[in-house]
Amino acid sequence: MKFRKSAGLLLVILICFFGVKSGDVHAAESPTKINVNTTYKGSLTEWDEVHTYQFTIPSDGNVILSVKNKTDNEWYGKILNDQGIVYEELQTDDGSLTSGYTKKQIGLPKGTYFIQISDNWYTYDQPYEFKVEFTPSNYYEKEFNNTIETANIIELNKSYKGTISDYYDKDVFKFTIPNNGKVTLNIKNKANIQWTGKIVNAKGQVYEEINSDDRSLVSGFTTTQVGLPKGTYYIEISDNWNSYGEEYELKVNFENNNYYEKEFNNTLDTANQINLNSTYKGIIRDYYDVDIFKFNVPSDGLISLSLKRKQGKAWEGTIQNASGKKFMELSTWTSDIATGNAIKSVYLKKGTYYLVIRDDYDSYQEPYEFKVSMKSENIKSSQVKVTNNKGKDDIVKVTNIKKGDTIKIYNANSKGTLLGNKTASGTSLNFSIKQLGKKSGKIYVSITQPGKAESDRVAVSYKGEISDSVLSKQVIITNNKNKNDTIKVNKIAKGDIIKVYSASTKGKLLASKKATGTSVSISIKQLGKKSGKVYISRTSTGMLESKRVMVSYKGE
Repeated sequence: MKFRKSAGLLLVILICFFGVKSGDVHAAESPTKINVNTTYKGSLTEWDEVHTYQFTIPSDGNVILSVKNKTDNEWYGKILNDQGIVYEELQTDDGSLTSGYTKKQIGLPKGTYFIQISDNWYTYDQPYEFKVEFTPSNYYEKEFNNTIETANIIELNKSYKGTISDYYDKDVFKFTIPNNGKVTLNIKNKANIQWTGKIVNAKGQVYEEINSDDRSLVSGFTTTQVGLPKGTYYIEISDNWNSYGEEYELKVNFENNNYYEKEFNNTLDTANQINLNSTYKGIIRDYYDVDIFKFNVPSDGLISLSLKRKQGKAWEGTIQNASGKKFMELSTWTSDIATGNAIKSVYLKKGTYYLVIRDDYDSYQEPYEFKVSMKSENIKSSQVKVTNNKGKDDIVKVTNIKKGDTIKIYNANSKGTLLGNKTASGTSLNFSIKQLGKKSGKIYVSITQPGKAESDRVAVSYKGEISDSVLSKQVIITNNKNKNDTIKVNKIAKGDIIKVYSASTKGKLLASKKATGTSVSISIKQLGKKSGKVYISRTSTGMLESKRVMVSYKGE
């Protein structure tokens, strides 16, 4: 057997040297036209004989060449075009226990192609059997697509399949994202086989790179993600281990997102511009990678950096200026049970600054999340005047603000109901609110200055409405002789304060008493021996004193 194999190898070398087994279709006899998905048979009568077959596929799709195996016989099969360029080639299995078919598959665009069958070892006058299978598909790679110029155009969020034919082969796919956003490359895992996937630009610069998982019990997909600006990009798929002739599957997902870092952003010149008070995400690719973000501070004030923690991972964030001067460093370094955010604040002057995020511990390929925030300075309660009207809308006036400031009025210190929301076109704002409440209370006022987050809410107290006046018929006055006079006021509320005056304005306060029920009796030493008048007011709980009502009394 060793002699036969050596002789066969010598024969193949001679064939290649003299060019008899050319891949050029035109060097062979006129091709025989065949149909796809049909089995054909034939026999080679000479060692240098080549049988050529022509087939046409009506649409883009997947082509599989299957040649039947036979012990001690080995055929050579090729798929090629009319220029003699070979897409795929195979050698059948001649082992003593062989059976079935040797197969090679490839994605091809609509058109006419050729099959060549020739001897590779001891096949003279031995019948061969083959079939060209075709499956229409717009989601199978189409050769030749091994350069950026010949890349297959693919759709986002669709699965595609293909095969790597040899060590030098790679498949290139082209895709376009319509907006800034996050791109995720998914490659299906397969035991003992590994593909390499890269996301690159037209210059071949690599944004992200992954290797699929080849462990024996693996399943699912290996994924990597990167933020990219609107534009056209490429996926390169190549062999990393033992993947020749094995079918791969890939998908490029896209998420429209202006709040994801956009590569390349690892220098001050290429820093991503971000807004204050917005949450952003990103990924540190490897040991050498950093992500840089540029932000503007609209006025002197306190800036806060928040970085989300993750168990077993750590990132470092540094705020600096264009000259490299550092103003703050923050690490998310934590125990394995930590959650929430690491937060740190620094006072910065108005100007432009940079946030640099890098790995601090084992955070490569892990999504991070951060926010650079600046709150508006709290409004002062002295800037707010509240008029609690009776029988008409209440008024809130806010003064000493700037054009563009937004004022919000709430009924609670947190959550609650929004009572008013306006943006100033000048230095003050007036709010008309249907009813704050009859009794005294508080409103909570915030300010949002341009480029900053909403301030804390500031409590502003207001007085209640004027209490309802008592009616003269609710009052009974008894002008006693030789003992205290009495004034009884009926049909009032518990907690009401009744005051008795000697005049409609100013005058002397003769008595004051708080009701413990629905009426109150007031004892006055001497109203006067003769008939006269008193003036009575009511002050309900949380409200202002009512107008005084005149009530006449008889003489003793």
